[in-house]
Amino acid sequence: MKLKLSAFIAVCIAALSLVLMKFDEINVDENNGERLLVYAAESTSEAEDKLTEDNFPEQMQLTFDVGLRSSPSADTPVVCIVPAYGQSNVVDGAGEWTCLLYEGQVGWVEAEQLLGPQITDAAFVTGEQIQSALSAAAEAVSEEQDDLQTVPEEENITVSEKPKEPEKPSAPAEPTQAEPEISIKLDVPHYLQGDSRWASQTISNTSYTIGKVGCALSCVAMADSYRTGTQITPLQVAKTYSFSDDADIYWPSGYNIIVGTDDYLQIAYNALLEGKPVVFGCKKTNGTQHWVVITGYEGSFPLTSSGFLINDPASSSRRTLDAYMSSYPYFYKLLYYSS
Repeated sequence: MKLKLSAFIAVCIAALSLVLMKFDEINVDENNGERLLVYAAESTSEAEDKLTEDNFPEQMQLTFDVGLRSSPSADTPVVCIVPAYGQSNVVDGAGEWTCLLYEGQVGWVEAEQLLGPQITDAAFVTGEQIQSALSAAAEAVSEEQDDLQTVPEEENITVSEKPKEPEKPSAPAEPTQAEPEISIKLDVPHYLQGDSRWASQTISNTSYTIGKVGCALSCVAMADSYRTGTQITPLQVAKTYSFSDDADIYWPSGYNIIVGTDDYLQIAYNALLEGKPVVFGCKKTNGTQHWVVITGYEGSFPLTSSGFLINDPASSSRRTLDAYMSSYPYFYKLLYYSS
């Protein structure tokens, strides 16, 4: 059975590789309304050439969250967030900006954000092409199974039977103890940096806005609101806490700061056991940072990132650490209040 399964997987991979080998070799059916946008290439320049205004699909689905602004300018407020894997329609383009329609809400996003730092090329694949490749793989496996099931006939085979020995009673199986389920949930308020009440407000004395770079300060607002039992909004943090000229927050005193450890899941879990939410930061390969707040854990041991619950200031739909780290895979720093 393992041989058949591995053969099926190998043939599927080979078949799909032929379909996705080159952008220029794929014959796109323009009459097919459902087209899957697949990103996989070598250079950003090639991607920028392919994702021209003429190439944009009528429907777009990104693997990351993106905020839509009221007009093609970074100084305008965010009107809505398109969550990862949300379907949106391309309406228009204006140089460095693209207009999208998502669930009845029209907004603008910088065109370079649609590429993303790790998305560097594009190819269109029709559902018919994928189905054809899978059908060919299944047919090849079926032929292999027929070969394995064909056994040469042998004549005049005599088998002498031995009297069966009485079976010994087997020892009773030892009962297995299942790992206990863990459920920790802290009632931490969820603030979005793109909230219209503060998204366009500047941070301290800088020209940066909360909606553009305010994920870390929004996390501090959530953690300090829970710690004090009062409402501390991102706008209050932006105007009363200390920041650098680049709008980087100076972490408040009283926080434990842990950097560059492989044991971050255990440290976060221990903080949750003490009733303390964890401000958690990760990076992409290009160094881009993003911050979330870990608010709980549901699961069992050993600890997994999929069991940790989060409040993401950039998304109302991304709710687990695993989903967040799929976009920001490199742990950078975590903080929790020590007192």
